[in-house]
Amino acid sequence: MEHAPPAAPAVRETLERLLASETFGRSERARRLLRYLVEREQAGEADRLKGVSIAMDVFGKDGDFDASTDAVVRVQAGRLRELLDQYFANEGIAEPVRIAIPRGGYIPSYELNAIRLPGDARSATGNIARQPQASAEA
Repeated sequence: MEHAPPAAPAVRETLERLLASETFGRSERARRLLRYLVEREQAGEADRLKGVSIAMDVFGKDGDFDASTDAVVRVQAGRLRELLDQYFANEGIAEPVRIAIPRGGYIPSYELNAIRLPGDARSATGNIARQPQASAEA
């Protein structure tokens, strides 16, 4: 049985938490790039996610941009991948949706995250599941 991709609202909510996170707090370029990639893909424009269009739209390069001599997009995409790995290994470990930028391209991928932490676990309805209070007499 195939798993359905995460719904667009869940992807957008995860994106906003990522962008507001401590992990992404000091990297304006990574935030701009991630927002651009996810928003273009979600708008059905994944075919536009090429090095030249990213360089022009995100990094302000002109029409003479040459990816063979200017590695800005590749370098920033590599940095973005590192930040995503760091986020999902730490502060975003219990995010319901994981966002990745697979190597070899710039089209985001999404998957439902099976990890749930005690005290931060979500039920099937998306509500936070409450953990029982520990007894002081234990």
